[in-house]
Amino acid sequence: MVSSLLNLQSRHLTDSKAVDALQLGKSRVRSMALIHQQLYTDKEVSTLANAKFYLEKLSQEITNTYLDKNQAVTLKQDILDIDLDIDTLIPMGLLVNEALTNAAKYAFPEGKDGQLEVSLSKQGESMLLAVADNGNGSQEPATNSTRFGSMLMATLAEQLGGELIRNTSETGTTIKVSFPLKEIELN
Repeated sequence: MVSSLLNLQSRHLTDSKAVDALQLGKSRVRSMALIHQQLYTDKEVSTLANAKFYLEKLSQEITNTYLDKNQAVTLKQDILDIDLDIDTLIPMGLLVNEALTNAAKYAFPEGKDGQLEVSLSKQGESMLLAVADNGNGSQEPATNSTRFGSMLMATLAEQLGGELIRNTSETGTTIKVSFPLKEIELN
């Protein structure tokens, strides 16, 4: 419902920056709505949801929204099939949403082809979440909205108990967060 309201509001705007800001807001709302949709359609009431299903669906929706259909940008997904608590999945989803949206919008200018990758793996007692592209290495222009996006990703990483690591070069950008696997998630 919130996403629909934002969509309706954007139809009445002529400023492209305002329309883009509403689109980002809509995308963030959708990333949280996917979790709740998954929780409420399961047969049992639980605060656990499948990370693989959620992140794959979210990643596909983001690339379908932001990539030109004529671009040959592939989405590679290597996501651990694990049930996680929504207190972990929501910040993870928002972080993936932010990183993947930036990559889809800025890493492949002028119809450039390439690859996006989303991965989640278990490493000992920790989880490693990564979003990478092989684009131009400068995903975001320095604007207030992208500074907000970078700050948001860092805050979400902290919420997960990890730290955001961003590596950018002329061959692409990788964003990684390593965070502890909570006891409830081991069930």
